Amino acid sequence: LEASLEKEVKSREAAQQACREAQDKAVLVDPLQRNVNSLQDYATRLAEELARQKEEFQRAQSNLALYERDYRAAVSRVEAVENQLGMFQREAVSRQEELVAMAHSHHSTLVRAEELDKALS
Repeated sequence: LEASLEKEVKSREAAQQACREAQDKAVLVDPLQRNVNSLQDYATRLAEELARQKEEFQRAQSNLALYERDYRAAVSRVEAVENQLGMFQREAVSRQEELVAMAHSHHSTLVRAEELDKALS
């Protein structure tokens, strides 16, 4: 009977010890759970920020592609205007040369007309 009682006492002491240990661990679980929840919230915010930055990056890439296209179009227009300006400049030089030639011819004609007038007078 005494051995049975001792066994019962030891069993109760072991159970009480296990209960205390469980309570100690339970006290630790609540802060750990809060930490886990906090980390999950942080991970969610990071994922949202990453998604936002990806969208912003994609918009920036799209805008850059548009700007590059517009820039290439503007360069093409400038080159076309420069080519046209070059053509106009060559035409102007050619006409100027024609005018100079005509002026020389006119002058020569006037000089000859004066000489003919003198000769006839």
